[in-house]
Amino acid sequence: MNNANMRFKDFVWPINPAEISFSTKNTVKELNLLYGGCILQNLGRQPKIISGKGTFTGENAFFWFSELEKLFAQNTSGILLISGIAPCNATFTKLKMLGQPAKDTVQYEFVFVEDIGEIESNSTQSCYVVLSCGQNLWHISNLHCVAIETLMKLNPFIPSPWEVKQGDVVRIK
Repeated sequence: MNNANMRFKDFVWPINPAEISFSTKNTVKELNLLYGGCILQNLGRQPKIISGKGTFTGENAFFWFSELEKLFAQNTSGILLISGIAPCNATFTKLKMLGQPAKDTVQYEFVFVEDIGEIESNSTQSCYVVLSCGQNLWHISNLHCVAIETLMKLNPFIPSPWEVKQGDVVRIK
């Protein structure tokens, strides 16, 4: 299995975190009926919470952690890509250095929360794909029946249909 490096916005982890956890839940409310009994009302899904722990090692360990701090300080949502979890729009809500940093080693933990405010309330929820080796926007256009012009409008950061690479996240809807 090819585990692509974790990505948030333009930051690509040089080493994937050792631990990643993912949780979400539906909110339900129990409603009592007038003459006894009850029913459950589904009030919708809560945002995904993605957390984990990792270690940066090597002579650039402190550089990578400081880059992560800069990303955290932006305090804006972006696309979070983790192998095995569907890409989502998320906000970086916690970054913590663990213990005393040793020479060439920085341990940290993080939390991302899905930004469900970015999801439209109707059925036209945004949809993303992760490019495989050798794919470009023309491939995605054909696979998902989306006009190339639409893909370019949905992904303004992509300069041309050919200037993409494996692991890039592309919005298709």
